[in-house]
Amino acid sequence: MNKSERKRCKVLFLDSKSHYKEMVTTGSNFVFNGGIKTLVGLIDLNNVNFVVFRVHDSFLNSLTTKWLTLRNVLVVHILDGVFEWKNSYRSKHERYVLNTCSYDCVLASVNNLTYAYLTIMREVIKYQNKRILEPRLESINYANNTTILITTANKAYFDKGEFTRLIKIIKNTKNEIISLGISYKFRIFDKKIIEALEIDSADNYIHCSFNEAIVDISVVLTTASTISLEAMANCRRVGHFLYRNCPITVPAAWYFHESGDYRSTLSEITMNVPIRNDVFQQAILKEYTDDAINLDSETMKNMSIAFNNKPKFRWFERFDFAWRLIYEAVKARSFVRYVRGKIL
Repeated sequence: MNKSERKRCKVLFLDSKSHYKEMVTTGSNFVFNGGIKTLVGLIDLNNVNFVVFRVHDSFLNSLTTKWLTLRNVLVVHILDGVFEWKNSYRSKHERYVLNTCSYDCVLASVNNLTYAYLTIMREVIKYQNKRILEPRLESINYANNTTILITTANKAYFDKGEFTRLIKIIKNTKNEIISLGISYKFRIFDKKIIEALEIDSADNYIHCSFNEAIVDISVVLTTASTISLEAMANCRRVGHFLYRNCPITVPAAWYFHESGDYRSTLSEITMNVPIRNDVFQQAILKEYTDDAINLDSETMKNMSIAFNNKPKFRWFERFDFAWRLIYEAVKARSFVRYVRGKIL
């Protein structure tokens, strides 16, 4: 980073530019890889209006955001996918536990109900995640094509009960699809689910992108996740497997569950004419785009001006973080050794 670049720096992204692909339009006042640059003292925080990060399970990001918020630097967290309840609160890293993380504001692509929930805990700004919501395929002709894709989120279950219920619903759905003579294929990455459903590798379309997998697909049956909205944005009908007892933060126009009528739901979702559920699905997408900002250079510039309320840093404070990182790393390692000693 040269001297003039430092002078221009207004928005500091802690992660590399690749982490914001198709989410943020690059601007002249953006600096990426900010975590490393802050660590080695290359960033003059007096020229930074706010800090943005995406990667939630990074030790460096965790420590950097804590260090910055303690010094009253405004930190913004971008949620790169949808807010799905169980994946948010039961994941390995508990990445969206908004009342415990070291940041001040959240940029989220969410519907109105989820937005209302999140704003109770933190300031939330809705944005249009183009990676998810931008159509990339031509609309499918339902009159000429009825093919179903059965898929799931990468992490579709968190305990034995969820796994058992999910497998039962998918099996019941698949059996009814076969009974109705409907064409179908799988896109499953989880080895345990693949084994439970006895999926042949030739029928499992995992060696291509999601958009490539749904080119000739008219219906996507899945667990609630980011791909639900991707499919909806590309005018594919989406049905969700319902097997969890938690709030539904990613809705769908069709549901498949143990007490439901599989045949009736499949007959409806594969109808070759437009139906009311199609309009409801459009309304679901509309909630994610209404009153949502685009993360382009001009918008970020306006945010930069709005957040221009930052503390002043003396020249030597920019090097304080490097010493803090070394201290925290040594402390964490010592703690691990202590725990291992007690256990072993």
